[in-house]
Amino acid sequence: MLAVLKQSCSMQRVNKPFGGNACSCRAIKFQSQLGRGSSFWSLFYLSPAAFCCTTKDNNMLDKTALLAAVTILGVLEQAYFALQVISARRKYKVSPPCVTGPPEFERVFRAQINCSEYFPIFVSVLWVAGVFFHQGAAAACGLLYLYSRYQYFRGYALAAHARLGPMHFSARVLWILIGMAIVGLLIHFLSLRPLILREDLLSKLHRFQG
Repeated sequence: MLAVLKQSCSMQRVNKPFGGNACSCRAIKFQSQLGRGSSFWSLFYLSPAAFCCTTKDNNMLDKTALLAAVTILGVLEQAYFALQVISARRKYKVSPPCVTGPPEFERVFRAQINCSEYFPIFVSVLWVAGVFFHQGAAAACGLLYLYSRYQYFRGYALAAHARLGPMHFSARVLWILIGMAIVGLLIHFLSLRPLILREDLLSKLHRFQG
């Protein structure tokens, strides 16, 4: 049996960047001692006090949950594209590091490369637009982008001209995300400007009085 002799947690209220408050656990100290006859599984016992950092205010998590979900879907989609390339290599007998072969293989390979090239740009503008503009709108655009990229991959694998429609659609969605990100950042910085001017004015008045 695991006897918990001392459990202490010092809590401090801290401000989150999204306006909410959350509990920050500064220190969690456990002093325990195993008594006679304790079982092996008692080593894995975890007291509920260990979760003292958990807070009821999940404001920050709520404002990024949709973005995180879309990001994970995007990662899974990229993994699916990579697996399709591996399958095409086996099917058409194209061993690494060769990247040329039958047209069917080259289309699949090129589709995967193109999607992976744009993925970092997509994730970056998705999060900036979601944090500074609107999470729901950014997540919706993110889902549209992932769907259009899936259609792009399927179309390119069948025929080169079949990629054009989904490619143009995904480019438009990406530009919308970029626009939302820019607008959100501008609104954020413009809202900070009055505070900066006020602090500068107070500093000048203080110097004048001194």
